[in-house]
Amino acid sequence: MKEQYDAYEPTRAARLIQDFVTENLSNWYVRLNRKRYWGGSFDTDKLAAYQTLCVCLETVAMLAAPVAPFYMDKLFKDLNSVTGRYAEESVHLTRFPDYDESMIDADLEARMDLAQKLSSMILGLRRKVNIKVRQPLNKLMIPVTDQGFRDQLERVKSLVLNEVNVKEIEYITGTEGILVKRIKPNFKTLGPRYGKLMKEIGDVIGNLEQNQIAAFENEQSLVITAGGEKITLSPEDVEIISEDIPGCLVANEGALTVALDIHIT
Repeated sequence: MKEQYDAYEPTRAARLIQDFVTENLSNWYVRLNRKRYWGGSFDTDKLAAYQTLCVCLETVAMLAAPVAPFYMDKLFKDLNSVTGRYAEESVHLTRFPDYDESMIDADLEARMDLAQKLSSMILGLRRKVNIKVRQPLNKLMIPVTDQGFRDQLERVKSLVLNEVNVKEIEYITGTEGILVKRIKPNFKTLGPRYGKLMKEIGDVIGNLEQNQIAAFENEQSLVITAGGEKITLSPEDVEIISEDIPGCLVANEGALTVALDIHIT
């Protein structure tokens, strides 16, 4: 954010703020914490929810003050009239906020990013077959390549299931015979390195067996031979796509794959 302002790129700065407010703050934090705001007594949990939201809005007001000066000043003054946290009379008199590295929880951010991506993919599959979210579905299947990924997913499992209205998650450890995968070369990364060999590399990659693709995903590396030369492929060098299976729809986003059982009981 500060880098965008320092480079006189207010449009990029505003888009970063917009993405945070709409996707993370409004669509996720506020929406998923409605019960904390409105339900029960005014206990410490409800107070924490309000305080977190207040700090977020105060910070947004300071960050966005250069691009929306009047609205952000109004927002800041309304908040400060209640909290009294700042002696300054205007947001434009406060210091530009700086991040507190001790408050960053990278694991939490990774888990929430996983929950958001999964929910978006599953809701997209529902829209594809016009099954509305209020209609419960039985299960979704997710291939698991390592224990760390499974542990992350377990910690946001209930959040994802509630968000997409699915009863359970089934973890798939061996996808052969369950998910049929196609693999193709990524010409953007391979082309500049192996221009003359690209046709042979493409043929080798396209003829990989399902067990070879699975091994590639697990080991994150694969050595192939093309034009008499040994070439080491990384995940960025290919695109792996899982095909739909009977009774299920499959979605892919990077290394993340999910299969949704669309059979309605």
